[in-house]
Amino acid sequence: MKIVVVGGGIAGTAAAYAARSAGADVVWIVGTSGATVLAPGAFDLTPWQDRPSPEDLTSVAKSLVTALGYVAADGPAWIATSVGVVRPCRLRDAALLDLGVLPRGARIALPRVVHAEWDADALARTLGSDPYALERGLRFEAVDVPIHRFGGERDLPHLALAARHDAEGRSAWLAARLRAHTPAPDAWLLPPWLGTRPETVARIRGAVGAPLGEAISLPPSPSGARFRQARDALFPARVEGFVKRVTSELRVDTETGETFDADAVVLATGGIAVGGVYYTPAEATLAGELPTTVTPAFALGIDAEVTLGESGRPLLQPGSAQGPQPEHLAWPHRRTPVLERVGVLSAQAGIYPAGDVVADAPRTWLSALESGLRAGAAACAFAARLSESR
Repeated sequence: MKIVVVGGGIAGTAAAYAARSAGADVVWIVGTSGATVLAPGAFDLTPWQDRPSPEDLTSVAKSLVTALGYVAADGPAWIATSVGVVRPCRLRDAALLDLGVLPRGARIALPRVVHAEWDADALARTLGSDPYALERGLRFEAVDVPIHRFGGERDLPHLALAARHDAEGRSAWLAARLRAHTPAPDAWLLPPWLGTRPETVARIRGAVGAPLGEAISLPPSPSGARFRQARDALFPARVEGFVKRVTSELRVDTETGETFDADAVVLATGGIAVGGVYYTPAEATLAGELPTTVTPAFALGIDAEVTLGESGRPLLQPGSAQGPQPEHLAWPHRRTPVLERVGVLSAQAGIYPAGDVVADAPRTWLSALESGLRAGAAACAFAARLSESR
């Protein structure tokens, strides 16, 4: 059985993993890593600030995230953010510092460095006043350990600085600076500079000989780059490119003219954030004139037999040729914003949506992972039934 998976983020990765584990011949078409590269490295099933999910990861999910180099502990990890909040998460990038494993009263050092996105003194004060830190007596302290090596690094983004530390000489230099500081802290909390490769942080930790890790920051984050590296190592055989259409016969056409016939297709193209679903009101078709057609305000990024919807209902035609008012699509004008819920509501037999392209699904990393695993398994089951009926 041949399964075609479309999309290179965590949902597509999970679908390819599930299908390959079931023995399918998998053609995985990867354009970009989508919204996965925006993830800061702290992952949840449901939005952590609203209602953290107590559910355990499935055994298949745990095996995949372990293979990708993430840490899935029995309880939540507690991660420091670059805006001074300590937040729980179900799964973490191995490069992040888990405050939850440190002893009560631990002293955590933050190096002072001149950088637009890192103020060690302000961050130490803010993190120290967080309720979780106060309850466990954690002490955050800014210390004088300059970790810029060359002029001009104060202006570089986090991702560029992380890439510099992939070089063994640079990571060894950083480790030596931290190891030489006295008195030695119980742990180091660093800017997100610990490499774009999963092995970099392990090399630095081993050289320092003390717990250390990153605080999470705004995208683009090194965590997204580390995901790409781990994904590519786990699945070296991929088709690079973008899909143009999926026909009713489950033939997948790419923008470069390649064609793949499939027994089932997984669509993991992402949602609004990356153009898997896009905003296309009727008034956008013409400039300065009334539109000649009235269409739903959203469309799938590729041509396929699917129905878009939100809140369990298909998208309706706007009541005006000018389309819906954009401000009615988002919070606070709607309690359940269309922009956060719109996606594929149903699809023709043999097409299985996964991840952020699915309507009404939580827009979280672990939700997309679980969705991808289910879609990959369902696609294989469909293909098996199809084979039996032939």
